[in-house]
Amino acid sequence: MEYLILKTNGWMDVTAIENPVAFARLTALRNNPIFEGKFNRRQRSGDIIEQQKDGYWTGANARGFRRDKFVVVFVPGLIRDELYSAPLTEIDKKTNERITVRKHEYSIDVSGLSIIGGIVSITEAEFESRLRRHG
Repeated sequence: MEYLILKTNGWMDVTAIENPVAFARLTALRNNPIFEGKFNRRQRSGDIIEQQKDGYWTGANARGFRRDKFVVVFVPGLIRDELYSAPLTEIDKKTNERITVRKHEYSIDVSGLSIIGGIVSITEAEFESRLRRHG
């Protein structure tokens, strides 16, 4: 399996030093009750954005991806039915409807990996040790 992993944080995760304008906007929005849900559903570094079969991003006819924003984690021979790129949902207690509480249920820590050309190959055991489920 091949996993497309977000390697950068969005504007909601900036610090005052990194981007004072975005940080001021974020601070102002925190008082808005609608913003809390949007903030919790934001994409974060390490989120598994998409998963595909072997060769999708690494094969002879590979599709391109933005190497400045993403990393492809290649786990040779791994076959999984579970969709790691799905959103995390739960039932709203007030409305009894299913709502998205996090845009991506799973993330993977790619820090310390030897990433070459935006792609890294790891074993199934290493994938399991780095995989994190939210919620």
